[in-house]
Amino acid sequence: KENKDDYIKALKASQEEENEVPFLTFMFEEHAKNLQKEIENYKLSMGNDKVV
Repeated sequence: KENKDDYIKALKASQEEENEVPFLTFMFEEHAKNLQKEIENYKLSMGNDKVV
């Protein structure tokens, strides 16, 4: 996908550090981006051309 390199880096960092925080942080940020896109698409579908 779009951020495959970042995904692999986060996964590798988590493995090397034996700590899930880098991977969880990456996944959280990706999920937040996806939710924001969904909100923007919803607003546009409702006829509101202004995306905040």
